[in-house]
Amino acid sequence: MSKPFLIACEGGKRKIAEILLDQEVTDANYTDDKGRTALHYAAHRGYVEICQKLINKGAQIDYEDHNGETPLFFAVLQNQTQTIELLLEHGANKEIKDYQGNDLLHIVTRNGQKKLVELFLEKGMDIDGGESLLHLAVKNGHLYMVDLLLNQEADVNIQDESENTPLHYAAANGNKDLVKLLLQSGADATLTNVKEQKPSDYATIKGHNEITELIIEYAGGDGIGLPVGTGGTKSTVKEANPKENNLSREEVMAKLKDIKELLDMEIISQEEFNEKKAGLLKQL
Repeated sequence: MSKPFLIACEGGKRKIAEILLDQEVTDANYTDDKGRTALHYAAHRGYVEICQKLINKGAQIDYEDHNGETPLFFAVLQNQTQTIELLLEHGANKEIKDYQGNDLLHIVTRNGQKKLVELFLEKGMDIDGGESLLHLAVKNGHLYMVDLLLNQEADVNIQDESENTPLHYAAANGNKDLVKLLLQSGADATLTNVKEQKPSDYATIKGHNEITELIIEYAGGDGIGLPVGTGGTKSTVKEANPKENNLSREEVMAKLKDIKELLDMEIISQEEFNEKKAGLLKQL
């Protein structure tokens, strides 16, 4: 009965899977041709109770499929928070990497899964390990993720192999909100990369003149952010999004749709959604 049970888990046939599992004739570690166990598929579907029963029956928590991915990976990719917490409680290895060398913390940062980033940081994963999470979040334009990492004491001036700082990437991408957030958090605009280029040079090369002016405004004098009047406090996403110009109704509706998607994906909380929504409505 092991194969039918695994197929039921893979196909999302929860009731059938529960019936087969309760018959107690299932091998918890039976694998398919992809090297995946029922726990892989149950974790993917978010079947917490089935996962618990499989673990009780001796399912191997860190069993790797042919791609080197464990049930925890499957749960993470589908944002199954309860399942993730269950697997971690039973000792799942959170430091494991996929076949491309990506660890879980980098995967959820790249995907903008804010709650999972918070969870893994709470579990003690290294915020500056491997490729900087801050670089990764900036490259992918995740404003709330960058804010979260900065408030978790990520190094705002960390440099990658090319000696680019997060500010270099934000400036090159023309992301005004991220540039402002980094500057308000103390980013050093005078740091150069291996080509002796500053963040403002990147902005100028890419034609982002508004970004160049913003960097000059915030980083005048010694080139460090936190201009006079900020009190040297860490900025927040709210501060990085002041009301500058009124938006059209269409623009506001489009932005509301975007943040609603973030809420539905559990990337931002209901509180953050309400705050962002209120800010947008004020710009009508």
